Amino acid sequence: MKFSTTVVFTALFVVVGGSYFYLKPELGPQLQNKTEALPPASLRLLPAEKNEDITWLQIQNFKRNEVMTLVRDGEEWKLKFPLQAPADPLIAKGLISALRLSPKSRVLVPEKGWEEYGLLQPQIKVGVETSPAPGRRRYLAFGNISPVGGKVFARWEDEKGYFLLSQDLVSAFDRTVYSLRWKQIFRTAPEKISKIFVKTKQIEYEMVRRSGAWFWLQPVEKAGDKVSKKMITEIILQLGQLYMKDFLDDEKGPAAKLGILQGSSAVKVSGDGKEYEVLEIGREVPAKDSFYARREGSKEYFYIARNNIQDFFTKIEEASSVAGPAKKS
Repeated sequence: MKFSTTVVFTALFVVVGGSYFYLKPELGPQLQNKTEALPPASLRLLPAEKNEDITWLQIQNFKRNEVMTLVRDGEEWKLKFPLQAPADPLIAKGLISALRLSPKSRVLVPEKGWEEYGLLQPQIKVGVETSPAPGRRRYLAFGNISPVGGKVFARWEDEKGYFLLSQDLVSAFDRTVYSLRWKQIFRTAPEKISKIFVKTKQIEYEMVRRSGAWFWLQPVEKAGDKVSKKMITEIILQLGQLYMKDFLDDEKGPAAKLGILQGSSAVKVSGDGKEYEVLEIGREVPAKDSFYARREGSKEYFYIARNNIQDFFTKIEEASSVAGPAKKS
């Protein structure tokens, strides 16, 4: 399953879960009769205060015995623990939005000990820290499934009461370190891309956008020919399919060991006035259906799916073989 699937899932549960709670915020009759409500509080799980930003997010997954910590660095999110690496901004922002937008039921007083709700030793806890209160961290505990369908018991550990949340919210935070990592290789927004350079062992291709249209610079015999809108659209879409299939965090050797040499195959993308982002492609790894690869300037090696890179090269070759219109004067 592609990593982008988790982003879609996060967006869906926020919309669907939010609709349900706002349309039907009350508890089932049986549970209501057995509990006492605390004074009314905000229906939002984490009310947004003016000029308040979440700057630290931690997921404690006791089922997997894993702890994952993300920190905000300007406009970006980074994994700080159990390793240091860029975090997927869409995933990170999706989780923050889920906390901000998820509604809860009214706060209730527990009739029994927290163990009865699965909140004494929860399977998952989420910690947050906000900009106005650095160092003050709050932890949200997810407990047992409740008698109300599709809900779980939950509580902020610094509060006396508990409430119900959608199970989809728990699923959103029940994730692995891999799912949190930024796996997109080219991070220039598709609409901002203005140059594409591709080098294979046999040939070099280069395209540039000028005044809204795309033109060939290489191969020489194609220089000045226009790239069809259909072809460039397909090429940019396939660039988005080039992502990090798996990471080689234990690989500390020189790039040459993985076949990443000067003159090796490479894909370069630039736009929005930024320097080229460069994908360096190394030796094929048949057992993994992949190639070794890295982003230029990074010490992070990874696998890239063989089919994806081969399909991309095939599309570039196909585009170059199409007869272009008259050269630009």
